[in-house]
Amino acid sequence: MIDAMRTPLRFIAAFISVVVTTSGASFAQTQSILDRTNLVDYRVNRPIPYPTQPQPARLSPSLPVPEEQWQAFEQMINDARLRFETINRQFGAYACIVTMRETVGGKLQETRRAQMIFRAEPFSVYMKYITPDDIVGREIVYVEGHNNGRIIVTKGGFRPALAHITRAIKTDSQLAHSESNHSLKELGIASMMKQLLDVAHSTEQFPDCKIEFFENASIDNRACTVIQITHEPKSDVFPFYKGQVFIDNQYQVPVRFVCYNWPDSSGVATIREEFTYTNIIPNISVTDADFDYRNPRYEFKKNLTIPE
Repeated sequence: MIDAMRTPLRFIAAFISVVVTTSGASFAQTQSILDRTNLVDYRVNRPIPYPTQPQPARLSPSLPVPEEQWQAFEQMINDARLRFETINRQFGAYACIVTMRETVGGKLQETRRAQMIFRAEPFSVYMKYITPDDIVGREIVYVEGHNNGRIIVTKGGFRPALAHITRAIKTDSQLAHSESNHSLKELGIASMMKQLLDVAHSTEQFPDCKIEFFENASIDNRACTVIQITHEPKSDVFPFYKGQVFIDNQYQVPVRFVCYNWPDSSGVATIREEFTYTNIIPNISVTDADFDYRNPRYEFKKNLTIPE
């Protein structure tokens, strides 16, 4: 049972239409999205691991990919390209839960899960980790063009003397990449869409692959369509063996991306990386205070000295 100290912030379950008219970082008057949402039971409300036993809608039985497969694939990618141009405007600022796992330094990490508030302009991210235990409660905030271009981050964990230690680190530093192969700037749904388009471009350039579509899949009890691309035979051109992209049927955006390493000698293909976005609430009202480490709702050290 999660005790009071370990209970996540009241975050992300239903959008309550409270319009915030106060701008800037006036903390006494500004209400946070964290205060306007209900508690989520994270033990139940979690992404469903793939596979979810979806029924194959179309299958590519052999190489090269049949013409009808390419037509379906290209139509979906063309739709994605159009969607990519408008995604930030249509979603605006949003709240969600992001679940991540990556192979870093040859080792598959524990699953990390965090509450996130995202704003497209200026690029702004606030995160608070829910798991794993050694970093639970860790907070991260980044605003492009602010804080001398640095990420503000706490240590997290359950050691009170250390949990709230706060550092300002460079986005391209070794410390910033110690737990991830990706930059913080690569977070977000628009970035997931770009990743889908990058995979599509690579597939169009080298069509020696297998494309499958799966309907009736789901993530967090939301209906999704899955595009699965398998590269056969093995080639150094591709960084991964198989990739799966889950497209939310309502929002028409990718909400999960997972790719697998090339199979080992026993035929097992291990996960290379996976990112999943759930509990998405689009077009929320946020202010600068939601992305300010000095916000009293957050646990960052407030008198932080930020290096140039």
